[in-house]
Amino acid sequence: MKVLLVNQYYPPDGAATATLAAGFASTLGDRGHEVSVIAGRPSYDVAQRSSWRPLQVTTDAKVRVRRVGSTAFARHRMAGRLANYGTYAAWAAPLSARDTSDLVVSMSDPPFAGIIAARVAHRRNRPFVYWLQDLHPDFALATGDLRPGPLVDRWRRLHSEAMGRAAAVVVLGDDMADRAIVAGADARRLHVIRSGAPPAKSTPPADNDVARTIRADREFVVLHAGNLGQTVAWETLIDGVKLLGDPGVGLAFVGPGAERAAAERAATGLAAVRFHDYWPAEHAPAVFAAGDVHAVTVRRGLEGLVVPSRLYAVLAAGRPVLAIADEASDVVALVRRHDCGVVADPDDPASIADAIAWARAHPSELAAMGQRAGAASADYDRDALLHRLVDVIESVRR
Repeated sequence: MKVLLVNQYYPPDGAATATLAAGFASTLGDRGHEVSVIAGRPSYDVAQRSSWRPLQVTTDAKVRVRRVGSTAFARHRMAGRLANYGTYAAWAAPLSARDTSDLVVSMSDPPFAGIIAARVAHRRNRPFVYWLQDLHPDFALATGDLRPGPLVDRWRRLHSEAMGRAAAVVVLGDDMADRAIVAGADARRLHVIRSGAPPAKSTPPADNDVARTIRADREFVVLHAGNLGQTVAWETLIDGVKLLGDPGVGLAFVGPGAERAAAERAATGLAAVRFHDYWPAEHAPAVFAAGDVHAVTVRRGLEGLVVPSRLYAVLAAGRPVLAIADEASDVVALVRRHDCGVVADPDDPASIADAIAWARAHPSELAAMGQRAGAASADYDRDALLHRLVDVIESVRR
């Protein structure tokens, strides 16, 4: 079967959806399918930006990637992000319309990619599978990027139409499934397949060079490793550490993001809070070893609109979780199900301070939570989950 995958981000872009897209394409290839990807110019990571070309085509044994000439502005400015979205759509739509694949799969980068892909598939009488990573326009409304109005109403109708046309809608969590049904997805064609994470390859000692740099001689470190973006309740996390006032506790953010500059300003003068850039991927196990507990956060109101993939990486590393999210979120549900961490309110610094204080005072219980996290990670092995996704794709064509 020939499968077309539509997603703006694809390696070498560093977005989480790029990594997922590449894994999915590779799994399809392993199962004997021909895979074509329509991606944009790398824009997620400044270091990966390339010179402009109207179309760049690369092919390996499994996947053909057509990279269109979209803009590659920095994502932390809304104008640049919108330009990247719009130029990708302008190039990708006609290219998709001429594609002869048997089935079309769309992720949700840019946020209206599914609308384009659904229409292309409908006009060519091809099955369409919608693999949702975020739920729009609700996500943009919840973050304040958009305000209610006729444009949003039109977007919502088109998105509902796209989900209604889909032979299958795939979401990342149970909370997102509930939201998708309200937004127009048919529950009979809805599948919950989590993003998961690859199994950890090694568990380095906690006193490795990278971990020592991150820990900065603190006795207990709360670590947030990953993109510091709009979904992260970083204000409450910083305020919680400040309220705790324990000189032995440090908070470390590792990674870039649209909110990092604001977080750095908010943490000015707080010796307990430090910021670090990403280490190369081969050092990821050492980075995870640096945290006594790992913060995984979802701002209140965003539960079901986004599911943070970093949770599964933390589980794979066998580290305990500090889940800062609404009780109704998938993050809290999974942490409670596996008893692999502590939970705090995303709007209440005192709740976070109490959770950190408990974790620091109970090292044996925290270590047991980390062991349970590692055991639970087997349920979220990314390779197995991607094969489940391919099962859905193949069932659509039967």
